[in-house]
Amino acid sequence: ATFSSLRAQSKAAEREANRELNASLLAAPMTGLQANLRSIAVFHERQLGNSAIALRLAAGVDVNRVFSYQESVFRVISPFRSSSYFVSVEPRHYYNLAKRYNKGSDVAHNSAMWVGARVRYSGPYRFNVGDVENFRGHRVTINPRWGLRRAIGKSIDIEAAAGLESGLDANSRSVLFYLPTYTL
Repeated sequence: ATFSSLRAQSKAAEREANRELNASLLAAPMTGLQANLRSIAVFHERQLGNSAIALRLAAGVDVNRVFSYQESVFRVISPFRSSSYFVSVEPRHYYNLAKRYNKGSDVAHNSAMWVGARVRYSGPYRFNVGDVENFRGHRVTINPRWGLRRAIGKSIDIEAAAGLESGLDANSRSVLFYLPTYTL
C-alpha cells in the first residue's frame, strides 16, 4: 500500500510539474496574418493568466460556407460567389507543450496540439442559386475544434484544425449545421 501511494503521489507531482511547464512555455503574445483557401484574417493570441490557455482574436474576410441545413433541406451554396467579414474569439488549451519540450522538439510559436471553442460572428452576404439572388443575415457560429501548430523557421507557422460547426442565421432565423470544418 505504501509503494502504490508513493507512486500515485509521484504521478500527481509529475502532472502538476507538466501543467506548470506548459504554462511557462506558452509563447509571448503573437499577432499575425493567417490565410487559407477560405479566408484571410489578422489574428492576435495571448496567454490567459498563468495557464496553458491562450485567447485568440481574429478578424478578416471569409468565403462563405458550401453546405447549410435549413428547413429540413441541405442547400449547396457556391463558395466563390459571395464573401463576408467576420470576427472570432477562441480560447485554446495547448496541452502537450511540456511533452514536446521534454522530447527536445521545437515549441516556438506554441508549436503543439490544442483544443478550442471558437465563437464567430459573420456579417451579411448575398449569393446566387441559379437566377435567384439570396440574402443571408448576420450569423453567429460555435465551433469546438482540435488542432495542431508547427513553426517553420522564425516567422512562418503551419496550423491544421478540425471540428464541427453550428450556429444561427439572423435573417432566416434558422439553425445552421455545417459539415465538419477544417483549417490548413
